[in-house]
Amino acid sequence: MSPVLARNLLVSLGTAWLIACGGEVSEETNASEDALGESQTRGFVTPSLALADEQRLFARYAHLDPARVIPDNLLLDTVAMFDANASRLLNKGHVAIVDFAKPSGKKRFYDLDMQTGAVVTHAVAHGSGSESGSGYSTRFSDTNNSHMSSLGFVVTGSTFDGEHGRSLLLFGLSPTNAHMRARDIIIHSAAYVSESSSRQGNSWGCFALDPRVKDQVVTHLVNGALLYAGLGKPNVGARPTAEGQPMPAPLPDQDAEAPSACAGDGACNPGNGGSGRICVGGTCTPGCRTNAQCPGTTTCESGMCR
Repeated sequence: MSPVLARNLLVSLGTAWLIACGGEVSEETNASEDALGESQTRGFVTPSLALADEQRLFARYAHLDPARVIPDNLLLDTVAMFDANASRLLNKGHVAIVDFAKPSGKKRFYDLDMQTGAVVTHAVAHGSGSESGSGYSTRFSDTNNSHMSSLGFVVTGSTFDGEHGRSLLLFGLSPTNAHMRARDIIIHSAAYVSESSSRQGNSWGCFALDPRVKDQVVTHLVNGALLYAGLGKPNVGARPTAEGQPMPAPLPDQDAEAPSACAGDGACNPGNGGSGRICVGGTCTPGCRTNAQCPGTTTCESGMCR
């Protein structure tokens, strides 16, 4: 892939841009893109909440991710940013969360419906400069030509047709990704990403998705949606709800809920709702026998929801 690839992208200023994922860009191009990025990102604030405020915020958004597929720390940071900047977000229908603490073989891109609370998970590549050698991203940068992924909050822009087809512009909102637009970091599809792969290939810092799911994700996030790339932590304790009651247990690879008595798998999956638990020896325990017992888009692999 050449360092700079020309695409016919007409923006509101009537300018044709040169865009390549993580490619080299000239100082002149940087200046024009930074100027447009400033207009896209102006006015956003990053909140800092006390513990009591965090609990109240979680309670207000208790309908989100009921199965706790998304690490609580990433979800809390995202809803705090969403809530503080709701008037600035032109697309409030969906947000995206990326957990770069997980390896690339895991579905770590979370497409969250802010109305229904439903979560759809996808595989996503990280930058080759961030690659540890074992599928993990261990280094992050906002520097041109580093080919690394960067962490922080993002607001999406418009779509364009480029080397990878329909792709989505991104504008960094954090000090750790403020040059995202100048670095040509975008959402695009790539043949080296597959939902069924145990390890993905590497981008030049872009959020590269399986071509089969990219268009749906882009449609959900286009024109002013929030994206957050961070490092997830294991869920600890209960998440407050609007009624002050704890949320369901996190997935089995996080913290497990206290066991409850059961006579069969159905008691552990009320309404066949996919709680990621089965009945073993009269007690509900983390596990699965079929995909229907797993939450969201996770599947049953070797007796556990993944």
